[in-house]
Amino acid sequence: MKNILYYGLSSTDFNKCSSQISDSKKTLNQTLSGISYLCITALWIVSQFFEQLQNFRIVYGIFSCVFLTLFLISKYKSSLHPTILMYTVCCCLCLFGMMLAFSYPTEKPTIIHLAFVVLPLVFIDTPIHALIYTCCMAIAYMLLGSQFQPEHLRFAELFNTIVLFFVANIMHWIINKGRCEGYLARVTRDEAIETLKQAQSELMHISVTDSLTRLNNRRKLFETLSAIQLCQVPRPIAVFMIDIDYFKEVNDRYGHGAGDRYLEQIGKELSELGIADCFTAYRY
Repeated sequence: MKNILYYGLSSTDFNKCSSQISDSKKTLNQTLSGISYLCITALWIVSQFFEQLQNFRIVYGIFSCVFLTLFLISKYKSSLHPTILMYTVCCCLCLFGMMLAFSYPTEKPTIIHLAFVVLPLVFIDTPIHALIYTCCMAIAYMLLGSQFQPEHLRFAELFNTIVLFFVANIMHWIINKGRCEGYLARVTRDEAIETLKQAQSELMHISVTDSLTRLNNRRKLFETLSAIQLCQVPRPIAVFMIDIDYFKEVNDRYGHGAGDRYLEQIGKELSELGIADCFTAYRY
């Protein structure tokens, strides 16, 4: 049951895609609200010249302002949750479709039927949320239809609405399952690339670091000296060598374990001094 609620994915895998799904919603909000604004504004302009559309000029003007506002919010108000804005845009589109449909009650409302099928396909959200959305829109349409549509069309419209309700949700699940699988594959690939980069960085660090003192090792020293000879390091430069006197006696008297701890402490002190005084220590 959990897999059905997340397009066949586990909740963990679905959550991995949350960032890309959120970006998809933001793009969708801008696209839907922007196109709706342009189309309804065009209708408002046309209504100025055609007498049969003049009754809708105010409605076109109101919806044009609504979609312009939603477009500006989606573009510049990033703090607003994209899911809330997405459902607001879709509800406004359905409301506009119902207004057009019931303005001509004797005609078959193709526009609202298309909205039931098309709108759920363009957004990605959990199937249960899409189900609730389409259910609310279907109930609202049937209730309004019972008031405004002729009696001889009501049964056909009821049947069409129920069929399209199921078609919309099934198609929504199938299409968005593919989208989420694509998002998951992209996220998994990016995670694998990041893991490889981190492993490569760690290996590079290990290859130039002395395991005991944690200072740069002999290999790194010769790489640095070569860079100095090739004038690849900013000048002026100073190089000096430190030798620990009587270190063999420490190993002989206290054991090699104590000698290793002694070297570790020296490495730590040199590293701290290097950070403070801007020099780099190497173990030769």
